[in-house]
Amino acid sequence: MACLWVNERVVAEAEVAAGAGARTKGLLGREGMNDEGSAAESVLVLEPAGWIHTLGMRFAIDVAYVDRRGRVLSVRTMKPWRMGLPRLRSRRVLEAAAGSFARWNLKAGDRVEVKSEQANFSESDPHADQVASGRTAQGDSIPGDRAQAGNAEARGGAIVLVATPIGNLGDLSPRAVETLAAADIIACEDTRRTGKLLELSGIQSPKLVCLNEHTEEEVKSELVARAQQGQLVAVATDAGSPGISDPPGPLVSAAHAAGVTVSVIPGPSAVTAALSLSGLNTSRFTFEGFLPRKGTARSQRLAALAREPRAIVLFEAPHRLLQTLEDLIQALEPDRPAALARELTKLHEEVVSATIGELAKQIAEGTIPAKGEFVLVIQGSPEPPEPTDEAILAALAAERADGATRSEAAQKVADAYGIPKRKVYALAVESA
Repeated sequence: MACLWVNERVVAEAEVAAGAGARTKGLLGREGMNDEGSAAESVLVLEPAGWIHTLGMRFAIDVAYVDRRGRVLSVRTMKPWRMGLPRLRSRRVLEAAAGSFARWNLKAGDRVEVKSEQANFSESDPHADQVASGRTAQGDSIPGDRAQAGNAEARGGAIVLVATPIGNLGDLSPRAVETLAAADIIACEDTRRTGKLLELSGIQSPKLVCLNEHTEEEVKSELVARAQQGQLVAVATDAGSPGISDPPGPLVSAAHAAGVTVSVIPGPSAVTAALSLSGLNTSRFTFEGFLPRKGTARSQRLAALAREPRAIVLFEAPHRLLQTLEDLIQALEPDRPAALARELTKLHEEVVSATIGELAKQIAEGTIPAKGEFVLVIQGSPEPPEPTDEAILAALAAERADGATRSEAAQKVADAYGIPKRKVYALAVESA
């Protein structure tokens, strides 16, 4: 049995929730937590954790944030269906029935520890870093409840794609925080950026592995194997949703092929945010990501976009934005409606609605600063008008004059106007 010690005195029974299932149970509330009796003198310890919510709860709870040294940072009572703010220095969160902390005289500045007859959960515990694996650095099993809490197989292996903020830390969802905190390993584009995100969210960083276009083939087998062994593998990009203009396509395919569960924590997306703010007709759209930088691939893509009837979403770097707008003017037309979104969800967020030509002029003049991250939304090409019978017959006559047969001429004209060949051929027969 584990107990909660406050300033060297025992105040309640304690249960440590280190696994994903146990942590979710803690966040959503336990049956009987608010009942009278022994359940009222118990505490649930979320470890590691720096943030809490009471979505789905039916009763209020006491919450305490604790730093890595066991000092209480703050104490509060949270009503049901509330969301707390992340505490940057918090490494544990204590949950108990409302009123418990007042009875125990628990307050900010107190020192707390969770101890049992077999293990000590305090920061001084030499085995603290091996809880998740259930073994010590020497390979010895960790006894008692701690090994059970760290048993990955009890949680069930899976690969979870986690959407991260595109600029505003407040957009990190409760499920994303919970998943990142519970993960055995996090695959990310840049370990430094993801490490900073975890730090700001109050999440004690698990093992981080770099996952990008250069490393994905190398690490995907390891990540799939970890999930097959029962580990929780989280995948995060630098910003936005994994798999959208970023890895992990091959990883997800490999996981599906191996029968590994793949799930997603949806969230921020620059694509949908820009579409929402554009004011254009976005009932249908196509996401092009970054255009090829030069050569035939770029010119062919621009030519295809000129005929694209759906709204177009592009990403572009600040130093290439003006050239891209000038190329779009040539390929589409300068008066095509568009919207340029800059620094979405950040302090200097800006959205400018104008034609492509006007946007290029504002970038060239510096009216729109060429700084930050840009998303360009362009109105799709208008549907061409239906050709008249006279225009079709004129085109047929031109093709026949060049030596084409009636069938060949009908096919060429149909392709040029985007209309059924049978209609063109019927006109050709009638006019013969």
